[in-house]
Amino acid sequence: MSTHYNAFISYKHADLDNKVAAYVEKNLEHFHIPRKIRKKTGVNKIERIFRDTDELPITSDLSSTIEEALNNADYLIVICSHNTSKSMWVEREINFFLQTHPKENILTVLAEGEPADVVPDILKNKEVTRVNENGETEVFTEPVEPLSCDFRLPRRIAKNTEIPRLAAALIGCAYNELMDRQRQYKMKRLTAIFVGILALAISFGAYMFNSKQQISKSYREALISQSKYLANESGKLLDNEQRIDALHLALAALPNEKTPDRPVTVEAVRAITQATMAYTPIYSGNMASEWVYELPDRVTQMRMDPSDMILGAMDDSGNVKVWDWLTHKELYSYSENEWYKKAENIGLYKGNIIILGTSTVISANPRSGEVNWDTGLLENSIVGDPGIYITANQNFLIALNSGKFLEISSKDGSIVNTYSIPKDIVSDMYYHSSIDDFVLSPGGTKIAFRYTLKNDHHRFGIYDIPSGEVVIGESEYNSINAMSFSNNGNLCLAYLEDSSPFSKDYLNMTTIVDTHQIICCVSPEDMSVKWEKEFVCNEMLTNSEFVNLEDGNTISYYSGNAAAVYNASSGEVLHHYNLNSPIVYGFAPHDADIPCFITESGLFSSVDHADEELKLFKYFTDDLYKVMVNCGVYAIKNGSNKIIFYYPEVHDEEWESFKDAPPCYESTDSSQFSSYLDDDVAVILDIQKNRADIQFYNSSDKSYITSSEIVDKNINSDSFSILGKYKDELIVRCNKTDENYDYHGVTLYYVNYKTGSIASKELDENTVSIPNAMCYSNGKLLYAATDSFLNNYIVVYDIEKDTEQKYIPPYSPSDDQILFIKKIFYFEEQGYMYYAGYDSYFKGLNDSESDDLDHILNNTFEYTPVDYIITINSDEPQYIPVTHDESWNKTEYVVTNDSGTLFAMADGNNIAIHNNKGEKLAAFSNRNSQIEGFVFYNDPNIGRELLIVSYSSGKLYRYDAKTGELLYKNSYSDKDDTYFFEDDQPLYKTKFIFDKEHSCMYMHNLKMTNIFDLDTFTEIGCVKQSLGYHAPTDTFLALSLSEDDGYILGYFNHYTLKDLIRKAKDILGDHELSQDQKDAYGIN
Repeated sequence: MSTHYNAFISYKHADLDNKVAAYVEKNLEHFHIPRKIRKKTGVNKIERIFRDTDELPITSDLSSTIEEALNNADYLIVICSHNTSKSMWVEREINFFLQTHPKENILTVLAEGEPADVVPDILKNKEVTRVNENGETEVFTEPVEPLSCDFRLPRRIAKNTEIPRLAAALIGCAYNELMDRQRQYKMKRLTAIFVGILALAISFGAYMFNSKQQISKSYREALISQSKYLANESGKLLDNEQRIDALHLALAALPNEKTPDRPVTVEAVRAITQATMAYTPIYSGNMASEWVYELPDRVTQMRMDPSDMILGAMDDSGNVKVWDWLTHKELYSYSENEWYKKAENIGLYKGNIIILGTSTVISANPRSGEVNWDTGLLENSIVGDPGIYITANQNFLIALNSGKFLEISSKDGSIVNTYSIPKDIVSDMYYHSSIDDFVLSPGGTKIAFRYTLKNDHHRFGIYDIPSGEVVIGESEYNSINAMSFSNNGNLCLAYLEDSSPFSKDYLNMTTIVDTHQIICCVSPEDMSVKWEKEFVCNEMLTNSEFVNLEDGNTISYYSGNAAAVYNASSGEVLHHYNLNSPIVYGFAPHDADIPCFITESGLFSSVDHADEELKLFKYFTDDLYKVMVNCGVYAIKNGSNKIIFYYPEVHDEEWESFKDAPPCYESTDSSQFSSYLDDDVAVILDIQKNRADIQFYNSSDKSYITSSEIVDKNINSDSFSILGKYKDELIVRCNKTDENYDYHGVTLYYVNYKTGSIASKELDENTVSIPNAMCYSNGKLLYAATDSFLNNYIVVYDIEKDTEQKYIPPYSPSDDQILFIKKIFYFEEQGYMYYAGYDSYFKGLNDSESDDLDHILNNTFEYTPVDYIITINSDEPQYIPVTHDESWNKTEYVVTNDSGTLFAMADGNNIAIHNNKGEKLAAFSNRNSQIEGFVFYNDPNIGRELLIVSYSSGKLYRYDAKTGELLYKNSYSDKDDTYFFEDDQPLYKTKFIFDKEHSCMYMHNLKMTNIFDLDTFTEIGCVKQSLGYHAPTDTFLALSLSEDDGYILGYFNHYTLKDLIRKAKDILGDHELSQDQKDAYGIN
């Protein structure tokens, strides 16, 4: 009885090949097949692999043992190396195996070298039999790429990734399915361990209680680990724009009906917050993934019908699906195995799906599922991309590879007209029947077509429909990359210059070269050349297309990484852009004179018309292969079976507008935004040149109150800022300067937020000598004044009492030294004030010939920081000096703890912590990132007082407040993309709020509020376009873009976990993960 083998290993008996063959044999025979795949395929194990260990003599034939083994083996595995070509037996074994087996049953293993060099030639090609148009059988040789497993990788990686690839073929299952089942098996094995521990513990009655506690803890930890894993995978999917799958995993990471006892982790809360896009208003540039459409195989085409709001798509295997655009529900699917009905192209027309099979056209209503009509088998195959055009009389135009164009009735599928290319032209075509592509002129009277000659060159022609005449261009081209009729009726071509190289991909390597193309405009009447322009690009030619613009006389062309805009009549190059990444799609927005482009790397281009500068925005995922813009953006990653749908206004729909709120702010280059929020009032300040618009809102009942306008020639973003609120009045500071920008004091505006009335007070430059040092706190204005020696001191002005108190630091003035105040910080509750200043010492004039003012000042004056902690509750204030290191610059920002025992300060580069006696306790640098803000916090979980520091790099660090030791660090979302500085000091604007009731910390900076879990300081959400958190109503105030492009003030309620779960389920509707996806992630 013959012995059956799962595979026969053929190899050259050399050292490397012997080792690889032995390794493959051992690991395949010991390969564990997951239970579900065993059940599905009926294969329980890989039983026998034949490997002959003896080298055969050169003169002998194949032994009977080897012949028998080859006959009884399911697969042949060929070890490929540089030695393979030296072995006559490998080729003989391949030939003998092919006598009884198909070539698809031969697998190759790369031991060294590149596939083109080491794979036997017999495996690189296959013979294909076809019947030509005359009914004659012809045999062709086509290149093939056998399934190759890469054993050039390290053995551990090869075992984990390449052995399963061979095993999948031997077992008879998909490689991805096998890998998913293995991951599921490992997760279930882990669960089985815990279940085993549980069963073992229960069996020991004497240790029942303690064992139960331990098992419960282990089970809980296992659930927590799985929750974190699912949450992290959700985040990865969301980063990859797979939002719908991310929502499913986020829900699975939380307690649900199947695992009600699953603990809630902050990672899971963060995952569901991000996936639901909770707290996201509408704002300029918030393009986001709304949905993901799936097909069984790699997506090749997609079409959108905006009139009927349906989306259609097709994959590599000819599967067609149609979805409702509004609900995302699948309406229709099509898949045909009959050769002439297999879908090769699709179109959408008046709510119907038009399917172009290999040799038939079918019209179907996707909403009813009924077929409208079917042309039946046509006389030849349909060619061209997109393959179908709408004629002037609303019929369909298609091309056959026999050299004919068919006009098909859109009503019943009957052939209305046939337009034939003369036979002498068809005879010149490759295989006598190859129209590569065609386009229809704007008026529908001319068909331009491109075809390949027998010498592999390209040529084009124009078929005149009214006369039936065909005109062929005289020139032959190396390659015509694109053609299109311009709006003025001329034909535009883009072709490669002779012998021009182009960038190529090979394995993991890309060669980048300059590709030279010619853009040519041709008269369709006589084929005369109107104009020609050279076009140079590099990068891969992912897509090459013309784009007509609405003005009628402008056309654009893009290819590789470059795009150009031409005057369609003269050929004048109006614009040229380099996007530094292959362009996959271009389109002309309404009334635009320059197209927009989307690149392979996910960048969106827009042109600033003021300076014609190209701006690139990262809106989409990477590695894009195909894009369509129509009622949103549809993107396909290279090799993906999914269509990612982006929409420019994807947002949290539970945002509520303030009652009667008007548009309050427009994001323009000439305006700057500032805001103020407390328990009673919200203020939005839109700073224009010489004018400030102020709007007031009741922050508690969420209603609009009134507005005011301040007109002042000194108003600009650097000189105008909100100080605070006193009773019913908002206090705003405006610095006064002359035409030479010399400082002349400040104007204080008191704006009543209930009535909108405005009062003002002028303070000269002697009264307020350092305007940016002015601050306000609880009814008191603090500012720097100047004495007769030009030294600064502090004035605290009590608004209600109309009294002043001066704080003059102990300082001995001299003729060559002056004391300046940079900042004042007032901590009334703790009983302190902080004086941040510097001593300016005159060194004398120098001989520098430099005209740079900063250079002269730095060489003329010497600056030394002078800081004081000042007590304010005693009759005689104490001035406690704070000594800094020599490297310390001027102090920019100071905070104190609740008890007033610790002070933290920053100079822009460093942070120092001092006690209230001025003694330094710790210091550390800014970690190569700007310091945005810091705050003290007593952490009850660890029993330490912390200094929490936020950095502009998106890092949140927690230091021991007394030692400066770095204890923890977390990441958080970056700033809003469109924020503006309020004055000349953009740093240290961060406000921290600790909400112990909800166990949250809120960090607000400019127009972004980050939400952190107070136990772990993990960010669980963020609110863009935010004014901050309003504690009395537990809401987040946020601006959202309205239809007239102005922003409206509204708010989000602070969501509970139950709210977030509801939001996720509402988005998903009845969408479910496939069983394979559930198995892959270990979801029950």
